[in-house]
Amino acid sequence: MPDRANVAYCYDGSFEGLLCCIFESFEKKERPVSIQPEGMGQLTLYPPRAVQTELSKARRVEAGLRRKASDESYRLVELGYYSCHEQKELLLLDFTRLAMRYGRRALSMLADDTVNELTRAVQKLTNEAHQFKQFVRFSIGDNGAMSAVIEPKNFILPLIAPHFCDRYPCESFLIFDETHGAALVSTQGRYAIVPVDGYEQPKAGEEERRFRALWKLFYDTIAIEGRYNPKCRMTHMQKRFWKHMTELNGRGDSYHKNAADEIGNLFIWRLICDRGTKNSRQPVALHGLTSSLTCIILYSSEMMGMCKRVKREETTQERFNRMTQTPVKKLVCTLAVPTIISMLVTSFYNMADTFFVGRIGTSATGAVGVVFSLMAVIQAIGFTFGHGSGNYVSRALGRQDMENASRMVSTGFFSALFFGAGVSVLGLIFLDPLVRILGATPTILPYARGYAAYILLGAPYMTATFVLNNQLRFQGSAMYAMVGVISGAVLNIALDPLFIFTFRLGVSGAAIATIISQFISFCILLYASSRRGNIRIRWRDFTPKWAFYREILRGGCLLSGGRDWRAWQRCA
Repeated sequence: MPDRANVAYCYDGSFEGLLCCIFESFEKKERPVSIQPEGMGQLTLYPPRAVQTELSKARRVEAGLRRKASDESYRLVELGYYSCHEQKELLLLDFTRLAMRYGRRALSMLADDTVNELTRAVQKLTNEAHQFKQFVRFSIGDNGAMSAVIEPKNFILPLIAPHFCDRYPCESFLIFDETHGAALVSTQGRYAIVPVDGYEQPKAGEEERRFRALWKLFYDTIAIEGRYNPKCRMTHMQKRFWKHMTELNGRGDSYHKNAADEIGNLFIWRLICDRGTKNSRQPVALHGLTSSLTCIILYSSEMMGMCKRVKREETTQERFNRMTQTPVKKLVCTLAVPTIISMLVTSFYNMADTFFVGRIGTSATGAVGVVFSLMAVIQAIGFTFGHGSGNYVSRALGRQDMENASRMVSTGFFSALFFGAGVSVLGLIFLDPLVRILGATPTILPYARGYAAYILLGAPYMTATFVLNNQLRFQGSAMYAMVGVISGAVLNIALDPLFIFTFRLGVSGAAIATIISQFISFCILLYASSRRGNIRIRWRDFTPKWAFYREILRGGCLLSGGRDWRAWQRCA
């Protein structure tokens, strides 16, 4: 073993240059402390020595390895050069010395740290190359050329080049290695690997977009729902491969095959709309919108009809008897289950927007997160008026005071409507300062401004929707409240991809989808409040008196249903 020299070798980064470094080490009978390519900077305190690349020296090292060791040893050194091992140059130097000393036996010396480490590095390289032979997805641009982008850990282009050249002997294609800044260029079976600083795939043509949609549809269709196991899939195909795969692009681990059929159809519909021709996109999208609205209307009508059939004979007195005489456990279950579902579905609005907006970019996702606090304030206002008025209404119905119950229902509803209108007007006037206070950065500000503007437009009936939802539950009509909330949530999920991707409205499209779905939910709940057994909302019953607002505050704030005004003040 040669003595360790206080010097670092520097070469041009090529495989022939590395062989010249090995030649230099043998010739001078020294082992450098490091071997590094040019442009890496001085990583050690020892003076660097530039080793010039000479093909004659490189061929002598190759011939020596093949003669004294074996062709397999030389192949192992060549593959080791393509690996991503941090100290691969020194590792290959040490292995070459072993091979020169022990010959063919060096390959079987797995107990040696050098041989073992090099073998494992090469095994990782070959495994990754084998995986990319399966996971590379080509795209045909407007110019008709095939291209693909990969991000491997190891430099695998020399290993996968023969496979793809044999597979596409008559095609011209390009595979760009984004990690190492190189590209495999092939034309008529001949290929070359060239350094590339950067590459952007050409825009996909119309035919390519349609094929992508068909491939995704095929992928979803052949999947077996009962065998869906994302953790098992990640053991065979790591998530780093998903980014550039057509069937998984834009879905990530959140995609679930067990999603409802309605949502799956909406995804397919979105793909068809987005891949259709320019002239046909709008009719297809409008057809999808009409179909979605029709489904929501039919669903809501069916649910309302079911509720009507169940309670069509129930009068106010019968409802009073049911709410006061039904065993508590049974009554709690009857009212709690629809209420729980309603509360869970309420959170889906922002989740749906975040899911679809996340496909646009990080700044757009940040805008939704910033405006979420504004939506939380609007929701809090609605819940305050809803819980406060509903609490009072339930107590009034318990003592059969229908007059004050009707006044409170109308007062809570119209007060929330007016309060929401005030929030809308003030928010739109001071829109920019508002989104900045909420935490919008200069990058997020344009997205947050567009999203918040539409949300503020819908603030009046959004607050009123929460009031109606709570008032119906406090009156014993939790089923009606659940139907209204679910209808709006499902419609929001259906409209998000339509406005965001098909109409290309971006973040504003998500907000428009939210306020439309909230308005539909508002209309359904308003209709439900007029059904038999529920208190109708009338303008003439609107009573803006302090006594009613005091009850709303007492029931809608921290001490819900409390009777001690001073205690409420202390908590406030």
